[in-house]
Amino acid sequence: MHISRFSSLLAVTGALLLSGAHAWYCDTTVDGQRFDLTALDAEYRVLVSSHSTPPTVTNVTLALNPCRQLKVNRDLESQDQCPSGTQVCRTTSIIKGEVETITEVVTYAATNPGQKEEADVSLIEGEKKSGVSVKIFGGHDNEGKALSTRIDFICARSIDIGEPELVDSEGRLLVLSWSTKYACAGTLNKGGSGNSSSGGWGFFTWFFLIIFMAIAALLIFTLFLNVQRYGQVGLDPVPTMDSLRDLPYLAKDFANSVMDLIRGQGMGRSGYSAV
Repeated sequence: MHISRFSSLLAVTGALLLSGAHAWYCDTTVDGQRFDLTALDAEYRVLVSSHSTPPTVTNVTLALNPCRQLKVNRDLESQDQCPSGTQVCRTTSIIKGEVETITEVVTYAATNPGQKEEADVSLIEGEKKSGVSVKIFGGHDNEGKALSTRIDFICARSIDIGEPELVDSEGRLLVLSWSTKYACAGTLNKGGSGNSSSGGWGFFTWFFLIIFMAIAALLIFTLFLNVQRYGQVGLDPVPTMDSLRDLPYLAKDFANSVMDLIRGQGMGRSGYSAV
């Protein structure tokens, strides 16, 4: 029983990884590029449409928070707002004079309370624009059919917070575009709000580079000492495993040779040497 549950957990985790799903808190890393959008953590309103329907006006608006669930409005009845856990809510209301009557609410993206938000996150790469695209699931219409929301965060270094703009609301996928400097990628090892596009070397790259340099230094070191100490020529100076045991003594001889060379230059012998 425990093994089967563990196998199921692994399968689900693998599927999420392959699908590009990320725990979404407005701070994510995609292909080594970090996007910190936490500065956008607030609730926003987007007017979808406004129609004159005398003697009333019919408005359709979106309420969303790109980073977390919307707060429950204590001043509204539960049936006049999307349920707890909603991240993107569409509201249709009829306004007559100063009286507003809500006629429909639809959840376009939601998360389960107490669980990590999951989203499909992908890079936006093009000649004219770049950034990160986030698709948030969990929405449903009043018939129970699935809905979702995609927000394309576009890098715009001259725009601070910016605001969401409606692109498409006709299908079951709501699409928004959001231009902001916080959508400009940083690097995994840099942190911050992401204004740098240069990458860094990873741990294993540095590790193998250091090992390579150490081996190269050892070969050059032993070759030098074999020539200087034993007068070997041709392939004879190439170090063998036996010579590695003499490494401490070779290091001492190398240090002495360097010191003698320095002392000789400091004394200014003008080319004369001892016989």
